Amino acid sequence: MKRYLFFFLFLCFAVELFAQAEAVSPLNGNFELQQKRKQYRSYPDIFIYEIDTINLPFMDDFSRDFFKSYNAQQGDPNVTTQLYYHLYDASGTVALNDTVKYMNSVTYYIEYDTINGDTVQINTPLDSIQITINDLTAYPIVGTLEWVYPRYYIIDTLWLPSSPDTIWIPNPNVVQDSVYVNFVSSVGDISLWQDRYVYRNNRYPIGPPTIGVATFDGLDENGYPYDFINTTLTGYCDYLTSKPINLDLKPGNIPYTAADSVYLSFFYQPTGRGNQPEAGDSLILEFWSPSVATWYQQWASPGALSDETFKQVLIPITDNLFFEDGFMFRFKNKGNLSGSLDHWHIDYVYLNSTRNIHDTIRPDVAFVYDVVSILKDYSRMPWTHYQWNPAGYMADTLSVYQRNNDDVAKIVVAQQMEISYQGTPQGTITSPNIPSVSSYSNFSSLYDIGASAFVFDTSLADECKVLFDVAVSFNPGSNFQPNDTLYFQQYFGDEYAYDDGSAEAAYGPQAANAKLAYKFSIPNQDTLRSVRIHFEPSVNNVSGHPFFLTVWDGTGPGTTPGNVLSANTTFHFPTYEDSLNGFTEYALDVPVAISGTFFVGWRQLDGDKLNIGFDYNTNAQNKIMYNVSGSWVQTGFQGALMMRPVFDRCIGDVTSVTVLNKQEIDLSIWPNPSQSAVNIEANVLNAQLSIYDLSGRIIRTEVFNGRTSFDVSEFSNGFYIVEIVSQDGIRGSKKIVVQH
Repeated sequence: MKRYLFFFLFLCFAVELFAQAEAVSPLNGNFELQQKRKQYRSYPDIFIYEIDTINLPFMDDFSRDFFKSYNAQQGDPNVTTQLYYHLYDASGTVALNDTVKYMNSVTYYIEYDTINGDTVQINTPLDSIQITINDLTAYPIVGTLEWVYPRYYIIDTLWLPSSPDTIWIPNPNVVQDSVYVNFVSSVGDISLWQDRYVYRNNRYPIGPPTIGVATFDGLDENGYPYDFINTTLTGYCDYLTSKPINLDLKPGNIPYTAADSVYLSFFYQPTGRGNQPEAGDSLILEFWSPSVATWYQQWASPGALSDETFKQVLIPITDNLFFEDGFMFRFKNKGNLSGSLDHWHIDYVYLNSTRNIHDTIRPDVAFVYDVVSILKDYSRMPWTHYQWNPAGYMADTLSVYQRNNDDVAKIVVAQQMEISYQGTPQGTITSPNIPSVSSYSNFSSLYDIGASAFVFDTSLADECKVLFDVAVSFNPGSNFQPNDTLYFQQYFGDEYAYDDGSAEAAYGPQAANAKLAYKFSIPNQDTLRSVRIHFEPSVNNVSGHPFFLTVWDGTGPGTTPGNVLSANTTFHFPTYEDSLNGFTEYALDVPVAISGTFFVGWRQLDGDKLNIGFDYNTNAQNKIMYNVSGSWVQTGFQGALMMRPVFDRCIGDVTSVTVLNKQEIDLSIWPNPSQSAVNIEANVLNAQLSIYDLSGRIIRTEVFNGRTSFDVSEFSNGFYIVEIVSQDGIRGSKKIVVQH
């Protein structure tokens, strides 16, 4: 059986869905995938991964991660390391000293003399040597014999009595360097796929056969668009490539042939909870022939399909081109390259022999959706608040969604939810057996949490952040176990959340001076100090558009936003966090005491949507309100905002987030209040100064160079905002009061 080497070198707007005054739009980034890259010296270490050949059967329902990992480190048990140098002697066997420095062009001994009053220059090349120079940028390491020269020039002025020599030493361009080449063995590797461009997730599909799909879009494996600039550019985006598969010999060294009836099947769905592929988009399946070294298209689906349910496809393998050791198959999508657009989802990829065109039955009962929380109203809440009324915050019941993919009815037994804390069991909640689940049907199992009287033990931890592990499992009597258990963590910290931590779209009202409010409720009093918000880049970059963080009570008509409890006078701006959860913490100017129903949100200045993350998998529609014309209206979209109020009990523990409450440009304004002249001073030049009234209207703008004065005698009494923006985007703002 062959083994294949894979070389990996570490270099370690979309169409919007509009309501009248609000909108959601697709994303052009996936922060769950985005990672910060490592920084290396002049040559990064090289890792060479062995890709093993696998045998039939091949089956992946994406409930577990079977993608090849390329994160090996020196010192891992399966890694062997060899050091290569850049410079060797002429034989290529002895590395040169670390201190050697050469030039790759001729250097000279230069003599100046005078003959009959004329200056004569004589250039004599310095002695060269021949060395081996290795190219350390690629593997295999290849060296070439080259002549190099001393890194200095000798200049001798002969007419001077003492005839001193001058040594000129330029920067060398041939120096010693090195690189580690790391060979990563495939021993113990259970992966099925050799790339990771797709996004394995549970959040985008609707009605999948099993929990977990592979999603194709316009983002790379790090969650960034393939093309940041051209928002209309289309092309091939994500690839999902199998490992090499042995279709040459089956057990007993008997050759595979068409008579073995080898079929590849899979389920696919366009759009789901994402963006619909357009007519020119497509999902494509290709087969690889090792002997011809060519990919051959076997199947494709166009975009713009009216039926967006999951469908199963079966493809027979009959051509002798593919009955070889090293056969591969791959999926790829054609679509917009500029973001999380034109979505396709695949599930339950199955390749095996002795199948036929009618082999559409999967004798499997599986979970189809995640469980996020077993709390009544929230996915997260402050631990100290939970302690006020543990039983009251637990969900009464929990429905867990499953599917019988078999053509016969199934008995589902041994359904249970096990809760533990730091490995110690805390309780078990069971669900009744289901004596008969119809074939090809979706069903749900009900966990009666209220009847079980289970609550999280508040005596276990006297701290701000507490984490409980929860496992939901059942015994369906199927032959594929990974999709029979769900794992999640019930997190308690210092914040309230409805969302599940993932955004499928970007939301916001669209009007100048629009207000957005998100409803929460607490039974006792506590101090609200900040709000965490997840902003998504979508179509347009609005990171320079200001908003004012605002808190209201719930005394408006019908428990809508009423009195303003806190309104920041300091500008804030949407920040796109390059981190796993992508939340930025915005502090209130003054922390405020809260009890009962309250709303957190903002007032924005201009009419562009600010693109807060919008979670389609959680429906908090009745908690979201916006105001663009003087009255509050409930959103027309089902989902949850990724906005989380943060309370005072865990103050000081904000190391994983950014608190944006201080001005980056320090302004001095005097007199303030003023009735005539106002002086402004800041340590910045060639910046833009703007003055806004509280409606967001620009009153004055000018170029700012460290200090300025202007007359406010014609201004109406009231508050105004002075903002200074430097050429590199650093901002500062302060409030001024005009009082005649």
